[in-house]
Amino acid sequence: MRRALAQSSETVVLGSSANRAAHGDFYQYFVSACLRIGPIRLNLSHHIMAHILVIDDDALLREVLRHGLERFGHQVSEARDGKAGLALHQANPVDLVITDIIMPGMEGLETIMELHRRFPSTKIIAISGGGMGKAGDYLALASKFGAHRVVTKPFVTTKLAALVAELLEDSPEHLVPGR
Repeated sequence: MRRALAQSSETVVLGSSANRAAHGDFYQYFVSACLRIGPIRLNLSHHIMAHILVIDDDALLREVLRHGLERFGHQVSEARDGKAGLALHQANPVDLVITDIIMPGMEGLETIMELHRRFPSTKIIAISGGGMGKAGDYLALASKFGAHRVVTKPFVTTKLAALVAELLEDSPEHLVPGR
């Protein structure tokens, strides 16, 4: 399993902090294996580099997403909740936001509504494992409140990378290629 995990970018799946708590040793091994994987390769016609903000209360998930997105050449900022994310975006605008839904403090749905209201050109991807509810319910609301794409946790990072690329290609006027 170690060899397959370390050699295949298709097996990089991210889970919730609750899953990591239940399976701590596996997740510690899994994340260390993910960080050793070479660049993830997608068949994209071209690649637009962007400034991306990852908002999630799970520091490990933020780290893995940052690492993966930086491998594509993106600049990545991190925030642990919506309030911190909005402050970061206000001070240094980003092209795309990836936000969790269930977080302490300013949660994801409120964050999405505020991002959509204050920064309408910013693309938003909402991610959720559902917490105590169903992820699909939260993500359906996220779409109604302004998220451009939604992803259920756990997910394969190549799927998220493809969504990022798709959204960035849809709005090149807001981006500076090669940034």
